[in-house]
Amino acid sequence: MEHQDEIHEFQRRATKANLKLIPVVIRHLGTGRCQEILWKMYEYLINKGVEVRTGVAVHQIITEGLRVKGVRTVDGEEITGDYLILASGREGAEWLSREANRLELPTGINPVDIEVRVEVPDTVMEPLTRVFYESKLIYYSQTFDDRVRTFCMNPSG
Repeated sequence: MEHQDEIHEFQRRATKANLKLIPVVIRHLGTGRCQEILWKMYEYLINKGVEVRTGVAVHQIITEGLRVKGVRTVDGEEITGDYLILASGREGAEWLSREANRLELPTGINPVDIEVRVEVPDTVMEPLTRVFYESKLIYYSQTFDDRVRTFCMNPSG
């Protein structure tokens, strides 16, 4: 890894400030190329015979025994397949939770990230962002042991 000595020095300094620095190796695709890359991924899947449907309102997950067979849309259409990926997003989270309960699937609660944007002059962050495209700094509060982390930190970002 490039900048190894500098990385160790930043980790040492972070530890002194009760932070944990996790060096993250990132391949940055950038906002400008995101649509192009996602389109190529979509085309790849389509060429492999994958059916991709978006914006479909699903009423119910169809099961057969202990296996998922497909879904029934709110319009009554049945979509079946050997493999099924449901991506309900936040909008469909409550529905997906009800379906998991109906199917007696175990669920868990994930932490929710609340973002606070902090902007500082580039000259303040440049020593860090010159070494790391994006660094992860983690802090655990002493009062409640809450986990706080940085994200989306990048050069001149």
